[in-house]
Amino acid sequence: MSTPTAAMLDVRVPTTILRGEPTFPMLVAAADRLAALMPHAELVVVPESHDHGVDPFGTVREIRSRLAVP
Repeated sequence: MSTPTAAMLDVRVPTTILRGEPTFPMLVAAADRLAALMPHAELVVVPESHDHGVDPFGTVREIRSRLAVP
């Protein structure tokens, strides 16, 4: 979605928004916009994830780096 819905913006729990790099410009803008507008959101860019392809190893690495997990 290019514009976050009211329901998205009303989420009050910590939320992680994942996006790839590179990906479609519209998705970059939408993810960045959503992260900026959601009160408890963190945007995580996974360099190995491209377009709609999620790289599981890169995603785990990025999430794990933000947690206190050895």
